[in-house]
Formats: sequence, structure tokens, C-alpha cells
Amino acid sequence: MTPAPPPPPLAPLPPERLRGLQALLSRAVLEGVTPGASLWLARRHEGAWRGAQLTEGRLSRDPGAAFVSADTHYDLASLTKPLAVGAWLWELLAAGALTPQTTIGEALRGAARLEDPLLSSAPVWRLANHSAGLPAHRRYHEGLAHGRLSGEDPRALKGWARRVIARTPCEYAPGSKSVYSDLGYLLLEWALERLSGETLEGRWAGAGAGLHFRPLAPRGAPPPPAPVPASACAPTERCPWRGPLQGEVHDDNAWLFGGVCGHAGLFGRAADVGGWGAWLLDALAARAAPALTAAVRDALDLRWRAPERGSFVLGMDTPSPGYSSAGGGFGRWAVGHLGFTGTSLWVDVEREVVVVLLTNRVHPSRARGLEGVRWLRPAVHDEVWRVVG
Repeated sequence: MTPAPPPPPLAPLPPERLRGLQALLSRAVLEGVTPGASLWLARRHEGAWRGAQLTEGRLSRDPGAAFVSADTHYDLASLTKPLAVGAWLWELLAAGALTPQTTIGEALRGAARLEDPLLSSAPVWRLANHSAGLPAHRRYHEGLAHGRLSGEDPRALKGWARRVIARTPCEYAPGSKSVYSDLGYLLLEWALERLSGETLEGRWAGAGAGLHFRPLAPRGAPPPPAPVPASACAPTERCPWRGPLQGEVHDDNAWLFGGVCGHAGLFGRAADVGGWGAWLLDALAARAAPALTAAVRDALDLRWRAPERGSFVLGMDTPSPGYSSAGGGFGRWAVGHLGFTGTSLWVDVEREVVVVLLTNRVHPSRARGLEGVRWLRPAVHDEVWRVVG
């Protein structure tokens, strides 16, 4: 695959069937859940895609801010994990660059010494389903922000953090439970670079104006060219120490490391994320290369589901028992992911349905909490099933 597969053309759904969805988006804006939202939904039937693109609200809460459009790009946050790193893992499994038995220590041999033998001997795939033993998060930016703001090279800071993660002891025995871990995906990114011989940034260079990273330069250096201007991106936080964020990654550690990371950094439109979801369905339905189809099917098999009631498979999440952001309509075989900025992707594999909801709910501050988006996501997904089901 190319890193950013294009969205499929959609035969439009009747507007009258979409009124309930538009009303939910409007309610979210009026109640202050998010300044605006972009929704893309599609169902494949008899070889053709039918769906819709809906938008609501404005890019920000600033007076006179532009309206959200189908061309608004959002900071996708942790959707980066499946779209950039999970898919990369599947490709390398298909190519035989690693196997389910390849350990983290083997993948990083010659690059890092993993001090905890439990982490070193854990298979690489445990990083992908968040069961490798690593902590959830570390605020590396808190100790290094001054250096970054003073002009230190973010790639050097990323290399430092990788070495620190390699020395981080496991907080639990690998495989004994699941802890959602940004550190795990930073280490997985490094392992995949070593196994493939290319960097994540190099792999995505020239991806175009669809899904894309927005690399950051040291302060004082000219910024790298971006495929779309910052004004085309929905703002995220009014950060007290970085300033207003628009077209620059929201995640603090991803900013520290230069904007291209395994856990966060991708930007894109709702249709771009939908195109990736359609590609995933093509791969699972044997409309892709046979080796890749086999690898993706295997990676998303529920036998890889994280232990102790974990919901993650290799690179993707699955609906949680009870309350789920996916609502109640997705079938037995559904995969997806959420992003902290207010983004989500859910794919029903058996019924070939893709739903993408993008918001900038962290604008103007992440301190506003998650309560609003927690009602919005399942409500939207349940209404989608009334539209396409």
C-alpha cells in the first residue's frame, strides 16, 4: 500500500436520511463539546461505496472563524497508531521481515540494550496490543521543553527518549495484562525502522495533502514544507507555553520529538481516514496482495486480543464490553481506534462499513474534559446504523 490510500468515490445517501446525524453534530457544537466536527461514513455493497460527508460548526471559537468543510484537516492524535504504525507492522509481517516470534531485543539489536530481560524477550507484537509491560506515559516534555524551545534538534531529543524507554523496566510481566502505552508505540516505531531499514518520516515523505505528518524544525530553523497550510487545519489547544496550536501536533511528547512519532502526529481530513478504512476492508476481503491479506487478517484476529479484558489486537482496538465509543451497532468483527483530540475511526468488517468522526474537542483547552465526546461518539455511531443498516 501507499502510506495514504485515497478515499473511494461515494454514491450519495438521500439527505433526508442524514438529518438525525446532522442534528447530533449540531447539538455537540451548541453544547460546547467541540467548535466543529467532520463525519464521513460509507458502506460497501455489491462492489460500490455509498455514503456521506457531513460537517458542522467552525474551526475554532474565535469570532468570525471559518466554517468546517470537507477539506478541513484535523490533528488525528492516536489514530496515528493504527494508520501509520499498525499498517507498517502488518506489511513487515507480510514481507517476512519479522515473525510473531521476533523479540523486541532481536529487533533492536545493535541499536539499544534493553536492560529489563522481560522486555527484551517479549515479542514485538506485544507492543502493538499494549501488553509488553511498559508504562502508559512519561512527560518527557516537562524536563526538556526549555531545550526544545531554545533550539535543540527534536530528532536528537527523540533519540534520547528512545534510549530512555529501552532502559525503562517493565511495570508488569509482559502478557499478564494490558496497559495502553504511548511508550510502547514509540518503541514499536523504532523496532519497525530497524527491521525495515527506513524511518517513519522517510516512509511518509511526499505523502501529499491527504494523510500526512507535519515535521517540525528546531526553533530558529526554517520549517519544512507542509502539504497544506496551517490555516486548513482545525486549531487544537491554546497552549500556555507553546502558544496557539494550529497545524502543529498537539501531543506534547510528539512536539518534543519533531512531530513525526509512532504514537501521534498524523493530520488528515475525515475522507482521508475513511480511505484508509476502505483500504483495510480491501485487504481483509482479499482485494489486496495475498500475503498482506493473510497478515492483516491474522493481526486482527481476536486471539491476539490483549489479556485481562483488554480490547486491543495488533494495531487496532475492538469494541469494549458494555459501554463502547462504537455504540451498540457494530458486529462481532469490528476494529477501530480513538484519538485524544476528539477523533475516531470504526470499521465493521463483516458488513463493510467505515465511520470516521473528527473533532477538535481540546480547543481551547484539554482541561474541558471528555464528558461531551463520550456521549457524542456512541450516539453518532448508533445513528449511522439507522442510516446504513
